[in-house]
Amino acid sequence: MKLNEYLKSGKTYMIAEMSANHGGSKEKALQIVEAAAKANADCLKIQTYTADTMTLDSSKPYFKLTKGLWAGYTRYALYKEGTLPWEWQVDIKKRCEELGIDFLSTAFDFSSVDFLESIGAEAYKIASFELTDIPLVQYIAKTGKPIILSCGMGTKEEI
Repeated sequence: MKLNEYLKSGKTYMIAEMSANHGGSKEKALQIVEAAAKANADCLKIQTYTADTMTLDSSKPYFKLTKGLWAGYTRYALYKEGTLPWEWQVDIKKRCEELGIDFLSTAFDFSSVDFLESIGAEAYKIASFELTDIPLVQYIAKTGKPIILSCGMGTKEEI
């Protein structure tokens, strides 16, 4: 994994983010991997979650988005549409390896960590929103693998 050598040498580590840009297409997801490699990214990052592990399937007002691009969606529907199917992640990781770029995922819960461990994840990303999810941070830390911990939404005290 390039991350370890870059951390030691002080080199800049470029991460390409897939997010939900796959649009529900495995073919497009693999094209994004190829585009990241072509752009000389060092790493492709995805997100590992399910709608069920992120929120409740509820249409109550608190769970509905009212502004922006996704106005009218429930949080559950948005996460369900944006999720990257776990069965695709094995092929995405394999394609990253074939193209010589690192594979990284943001894990949002214990089950996603367990899945990523089962496919040989070498490092983890923790989203800034999960910065204060101490049980999750500890669970990931127990893997003994490098962690990229985002702090963008955290206060100085939380960090």
